[in-house]
Amino acid sequence: ADWAVQTSYNALSEHTPIIGHVERGAANALQVAKLGIICSKLVVKQGIQVCERQVERRGGVGRICADVVDGAIDMVSHPIKTSCKAFDGLLWGVGALSNVVGFVADSVGGSELVE
Repeated sequence: ADWAVQTSYNALSEHTPIIGHVERGAANALQVAKLGIICSKLVVKQGIQVCERQVERRGGVGRICADVVDGAIDMVSHPIKTSCKAFDGLLWGVGALSNVVGFVADSVGGSELVE
């Protein structure tokens, strides 16, 4: 299998520069994937640490559940305030989605990956 791959590579690399572009693209994609995995692991670890600290700081899981119930009762008893918060959350979501779409459009549209 290795001989077949190497022979194909040698045959294509002598006649076309496309192999170099494919190699660079694959290398960049691999580096981005590795960075994404490392960042994901870091975010998960940090999230777990922050969650543990918050649970300890707020007095345990029972106290947090009581706060959630109190918040739900507060939302039910103040519907206008709740609807305003929901609308603000919707606007934030639309803005975030717009930023992501703009970033992807810019990334795909014109900038090249740095070697």
